[in-house]
Amino acid sequence: PTGELSRQLASYGLAGEGVTDERVWLVKSHWPERRGTEPVSVSAAILLVRSPFDAIDSYFNMVLTASHTASVADREYGRLATEWEAHVRREASVWARFYRHWMRQPVPLLLLRYEDLLGSERLATLQLAAEFLCARVDEADGAAAALDGMLRRVDRAAGSDAPNGGGAYAARSGAVGGSRRHFWKELREAVIE
Repeated sequence: PTGELSRQLASYGLAGEGVTDERVWLVKSHWPERRGTEPVSVSAAILLVRSPFDAIDSYFNMVLTASHTASVADREYGRLATEWEAHVRREASVWARFYRHWMRQPVPLLLLRYEDLLGSERLATLQLAAEFLCARVDEADGAAAALDGMLRRVDRAAGSDAPNGGGAYAARSGAVGGSRRHFWKELREAVIE
């Protein structure tokens, strides 16, 4: 299923999905939350921060549907209440460890909100990421040219003519934070602890 999920992302226009060699400056990683085959060594990091409610709910849907875009029916949360509760409690802990790990790393770190990539702030957020990455390039190695090229790619990626309007995802719940409806009081408390 992992290979199929990566192919799905590539089909949404994410041409670099799974590429980790010298061709890329930026590698999407879930390290250390989802370890994969080997540790990730970085000289800088962009940490994408997302509402834990939406992230946990999205992962539940991805696991159950083997898809990045399909969702289970709302009635399934009741039918699978035991599994849902176990998933929420486990993933709340996993995500907390993930963010703590990256916040402790001795490398330059840029925090971006996932939600800003979904709406009207998409272009500005991608430009900020490009500037952060290009600031790591030595002027002798062509930092200005690198930034110019990256900003042109950002404009194309964020444009309305890009696949899916410039974003591979839309909130499953229809709105940022809309997933909270699936979290009863004890589960909300488990997430925010």
